[in-house]
Parts: sequence; structure tokens; C-alpha cells
Amino acid sequence: MVSKNRSTTELNRYDTVTVDGRPALKPKIVAGRILSLYHPLPWVGTELYAPSCPTGLKAVPGTTMTCTGTRHNGRTVEIPVTVVDATDTHITWKFER
Repeated sequence: MVSKNRSTTELNRYDTVTVDGRPALKPKIVAGRILSLYHPLPWVGTELYAPSCPTGLKAVPGTTMTCTGTRHNGRTVEIPVTVVDATDTHITWKFER
């Protein structure tokens, strides 16, 4: 089974902010998507709580940022995020487990 760690998200007026003059996906949208995709096999995978991202994810290929979350034992985990592709209407990004 291949775990999913990539998302293509629409850049619309509800989910988009501006970072350095460029469209960017809102931090809460990135964090929510990470939370929904983080557990490839929920019954054996690592649980993640309260993910957060420091800023919007700029819709520019190669852009990176590090989001964080908390594991069940209270330890903080860093989650690297990278933009794979971007158009005027969509952003494709991935995160590492």
C-alpha cells in the first residue's frame, strides 16, 4: 500500500492568502490536509495532533516550509512541506512523514 503525501489544492478566494506578493494556500488548509493524510494506516500509523504551519504556502514550485504537530506522547514532530507545481488556479504540494 502506498501512503498518500501529496495534494493538489485549488487556489480560490476562500483558501488563499498573499505571501511576498504571490498567492499562497492558507496555513490552516495545509495543516488540515496534513492531518487528514498523515496516517497511511491509522490502526498502525503514527498519530498526529494539532498540526500547524507558520505561514501560507506560496504557490511557487520549490517553495518549502516546515509545519509542526504533536504526537500522542507529547513530542513535537517537524513536517517538511514542498511545492511541487503551481498554476494560477492550483497548487500541488507534498509533505514528508
